[in-house]
Amino acid sequence: MAKKSTEELLKTGLEHLGRFAFYTRDNPFLSSRAAVSPSQSHRRLLTELLEGERTASAWLKSRQARQLLGTVKIGSVPRDVQLVAREGELVVGVESVHAFLQAELFWWMVSILWTVAVAATIEPLLGEGVMGFRFHEAFLKDPATSGVMFRDQHRAHERWQSFPSKIAAANPGEILAANTLDIRAFYYSVNVRPGRIISRFFEAKGERVPQARAVRALTTLLDALHLRFAQRCAEVKPRRGDLGTEGRCPLPVGLPSSQVLGNMLMSLVLDDLGEAPQTLAAAAYADDVIVMTRSLLDLDEKPADYFHRLGFADAEEPYPLRGESTKGLAHLTLLLEKSGTSYSRHASEDGESEAAEELLGGGEGNWDPYIDSEDSPDWGGRLRTVLRAPHRRDRVPRELRREILRLLDEVRVGLPPEEVKERFERLVDEFDHGIFIALRPYWAELIVVGLVASGPPIIAELTELLQRVSESLMMPEGSTEEGRAALIFGLRASWIQALAQALAVATGPEEQDILESEYPELELGEKPLDTHALLRYARRIRQRRLIHNSLVAVPLAEFTDWKGRLIGGDSFAEFLEWSSEAHPEGDPQGLAEAVEAAARFIGLHEACLAIHLWAGSPDGAWDDESFAVLAAQPLIHEALVADLRERAKVLLGDVEEDENEAQEHADEPYPLRVAMPSMRVRDDHLEALLEDDHERLGEIVTTSRSALQKVVLSAANDDVQLLVLPEWSIVGQLLPWMMERASHSQMAIVGGGAPEVIGGRYLNRLWTGLPLTDEAGHRACLVPPPRQKRFLSPVERKTIAAAGVEPAPARDQASVFYWNEVRLASLICFEFADINVRQRLRFAVDIVTVSSLNRDWRYFESIQDATARDDYCLTVCVNTGALPGTRIVRPTRSEMAVVASVHGADRPAVISKLIDLRPILAAQADHAAPADVLAVDPIDDVKLDDYKPFPPY
Repeated sequence: MAKKSTEELLKTGLEHLGRFAFYTRDNPFLSSRAAVSPSQSHRRLLTELLEGERTASAWLKSRQARQLLGTVKIGSVPRDVQLVAREGELVVGVESVHAFLQAELFWWMVSILWTVAVAATIEPLLGEGVMGFRFHEAFLKDPATSGVMFRDQHRAHERWQSFPSKIAAANPGEILAANTLDIRAFYYSVNVRPGRIISRFFEAKGERVPQARAVRALTTLLDALHLRFAQRCAEVKPRRGDLGTEGRCPLPVGLPSSQVLGNMLMSLVLDDLGEAPQTLAAAAYADDVIVMTRSLLDLDEKPADYFHRLGFADAEEPYPLRGESTKGLAHLTLLLEKSGTSYSRHASEDGESEAAEELLGGGEGNWDPYIDSEDSPDWGGRLRTVLRAPHRRDRVPRELRREILRLLDEVRVGLPPEEVKERFERLVDEFDHGIFIALRPYWAELIVVGLVASGPPIIAELTELLQRVSESLMMPEGSTEEGRAALIFGLRASWIQALAQALAVATGPEEQDILESEYPELELGEKPLDTHALLRYARRIRQRRLIHNSLVAVPLAEFTDWKGRLIGGDSFAEFLEWSSEAHPEGDPQGLAEAVEAAARFIGLHEACLAIHLWAGSPDGAWDDESFAVLAAQPLIHEALVADLRERAKVLLGDVEEDENEAQEHADEPYPLRVAMPSMRVRDDHLEALLEDDHERLGEIVTTSRSALQKVVLSAANDDVQLLVLPEWSIVGQLLPWMMERASHSQMAIVGGGAPEVIGGRYLNRLWTGLPLTDEAGHRACLVPPPRQKRFLSPVERKTIAAAGVEPAPARDQASVFYWNEVRLASLICFEFADINVRQRLRFAVDIVTVSSLNRDWRYFESIQDATARDDYCLTVCVNTGALPGTRIVRPTRSEMAVVASVHGADRPAVISKLIDLRPILAAQADHAAPADVLAVDPIDDVKLDDYKPFPPY
């Protein structure tokens, strides 16, 4: 291997390790690895081993190797917990645990590099039946340009669940048995090192074992790591209760290489099951298998006997799987409690459709965007902790978990501290010790909310709670002292990781000084936790930008030198004020350079908003700057970024429309679901802002924030494609959240921002989010620069003049966007009254939106009616919900012109309407009435003859 390729492999490996570690947030020993960099000596060592300057087998005999292997430990975290009574008190009983690998960065790099090196060779040999944790196509083509190692696991799990229906459809009219087999403690059942698994796998597939020097070296190193992990497991015995005895060489939980090795074993299992005479087809997701058979369960036949008759497993405990392919590799046994049989039948082809019966339950999807896996503890996904409490048997922490995430989201978008405190205390009051332990993967989010609610003292309070829980933990029968120590070690590491993450985002220098001075040590386990060391770790997380975007109020603020809080309180305004002073001319280049080391993926809407809100574009090329930020991040597919850039140019009108293509689709329906809300906008917002009336301002912002979130979510749930909001409706803190929703739901959003005064100038701006996708289907949202209102209302002019505030300069032209083959232009309130504006847009747009806060609604309704007729377009005017004037109007005869209208709701409400735009698009293209150019009526509630004649032009 040439030196250059070795360096490239190391660089790619480090980038994937950073992203893998960043998103695997339930494993504290992996998450912490992203905060450190490999030493020069370890980088040099890896280079020498990969290039053959030193052999791996010889190096493993060295003192350095022994020292590195000696650092490998096990830290356990609870898997299943139960509240049990002890001396009249309820304490946490731990029924089973997960044993996570704790190792130096060197060993994580070995796992990542091995995965990168073997992916393309192993992937095609796994077979179609292995459905979980398959490599992403882009990763196989070029790991250096793919930020996603594995395919979308949510879709993979859905495909696995629908497998019985697929097989039943291929065998119409037959009743088939769908047998679900769950392998007990799969990871912990393995008996041999990776090299043996690889040899057996390739032998079974009739292929030669990879002989590349780097692969051989990495496999040898991986063997040594697994053997050391096995020694630690022998001491801790994490899953002895599940197996009776554990495998001699378990797969370390958390390593990506373990997921690949697990798939190789499951591929062999499927090969063996396929040899059973009764097997029709089989598929696996992680350690769960579905086997389709024509042989059904007999009356009163026990499941073990049935599976034995089918040739799958022995009939006696521990029900070992039959098969030669995996013999000696692992101690594979069935967990009958989670195994079962359901039946599927598909009607014959000439019969009516009949849905197959599926009783195969699925877990809840993991939100993790890198390894978007179903809950599967053995496979390194988000932990699913089952909490069985005698006094609340149906209680699981799902609702509490959701409440934590909802509360965190509201904190990010500016929930007042008083309300945060009230809701946080109400939340914590529901905790018992079991729930607190079960919520371990969400400790960081919980602490962030607690810091915003109560400040540094909450750190000591929650740490004390964890100390009490740890001291009273009851372990499973037969547990060792080493097992208990590993569990306490795992809980301590989880807490340190959560504390550091929370302190990195929810505290500034002042709060950190208070914490260190008042709580220099925190009692946790046998050794107190040094607060100074904890804060040093938190600052390292901040310096490495290891911050999830859900913990940041201002888009990409974590990629700056800002030392203050990133979330909670006035962090949004404080950061913007700092950035305007630190970089008065903006700093887009500095942002792009900082993003080069990003561990997480950065979306287009984040880049656009960062440029508009604080990074700036000194030469006005905001789109170039935004895409420069997008392209600067590591593991990005440059071709997809370029494709997205070209599509953005079309949206912005930088590319001429293909008239021939548009003509080809002229006769096709063009349904567009448009929504407008009835949401009340306070007309005293500007006054409260200029008078520094913080109490009134807080009330206004709180109400606006809540209303906007309800409206956007309601529209998204209704599959709306265009949502128009009134003037002054969008609070600045909600912009990232709103544009993220626009991207996720592919819903265009137009609305007026809340009034602002920056640098002595009054801002009343219109924001637009335009959804788009790249050629691979990845969703994004382009956010053009907000446009300052050109014509202020008399009330606005009077109010700011009295305060000595000048209006910000405004551009003369309203932009026309080419979104979804529709020309869209948006105006702010009084601009609609300018006849020159309407004249300029005449026949140049298909949809005109107006965001207003207007008492003279009758005048605006007259303008709207005239514009719809004269400009021959769809007009969507949205006013405050307290007044009329929120309507959708089209150029049809008068009694049908108003498509929808709404006002007067005392709570936020959304009305949506499906409109076929084809008549308007055809009339604009041919300058003729729709009935003269189209032959088929639209699919909505009007006919072609209902449209008015096309006006003179």
